[in-house]
Amino acid sequence: KALGTGLRDGLSWQDMEVSNDELGKPVMTLSGRALTLFQERSLTGLLLSISHDGGCAVAFVVLEAV
Repeated sequence: KALGTGLRDGLSWQDMEVSNDELGKPVMTLSGRALTLFQERSLTGLLLSISHDGGCAVAFVVLEAV
């Protein structure tokens, strides 16, 4: 949703990978159509926050542009 398309126009969940850096911070890596949209919109950064408690989880993505 942060890219403004939802899962359409060739965008797939497989174009976004969440992993952890060496300190355990969540990091999102874009590929395929997600990376193309990111570049077409001249975006410069992606911030990811993930939290969970019990059976609930929430994630927020903020895209940055200059």
